[in-house]
Amino acid sequence: MIPTAENEKTVDKRERILDEAVSLFYEKGYDNTSIRTLAEATGLSVAGIYYFFQDKEEILFELLKQAGEDLIESVSSSFDQSADPEIFLRRTVRNMLEHSVSHNKDLVILSREINRLSEERQMVIQEAKRKAYDLVKRGFMRFCEQGRMREEDTTLASFTLLSEATWFPRWYKPGGRLDLDHFSERITDMLLSGLIS
Repeated sequence: MIPTAENEKTVDKRERILDEAVSLFYEKGYDNTSIRTLAEATGLSVAGIYYFFQDKEEILFELLKQAGEDLIESVSSSFDQSADPEIFLRRTVRNMLEHSVSHNKDLVILSREINRLSEERQMVIQEAKRKAYDLVKRGFMRFCEQGRMREEDTTLASFTLLSEATWFPRWYKPGGRLDLDHFSERITDMLLSGLIS
């Protein structure tokens, strides 16, 4: 289908709603953000919000689902079957930390508000996290294939990396003493020295 000006406006409005929802859910919390507040923030009517989303839960689900898809993409983009596993690890750590910085609000909302979603929608978000975990673990398995890591340590290494990427934006300040590249290298060096021979 060829994009039309009307289609582009529709996409723009939908994206504006999601962008404002991230800010409001982050600052005020999900329960304290009404559809009316969201409508005022976007410059749309309440009916305009409901034109794009069935309810507030759907808005929360869409923004968390997109963050999960972006995480999978950030790990996938590191994957090169021909690359040395150490190169993969360094790329993955860098990409995941960059993802975490750019999705800091989404990660806070995820940790605080995922229980607001229906069980079915929570499972979709958990599945995205599982896919990211599986990709990271596949990367660590390359070290096992080279005899540089015990297979049972791949689970520990994968969860360590995912946990670090999730929590570090809570204290990391862009433009601060450590730049992202330096921090990424330090984290990778620690993983390599602590888990990989």
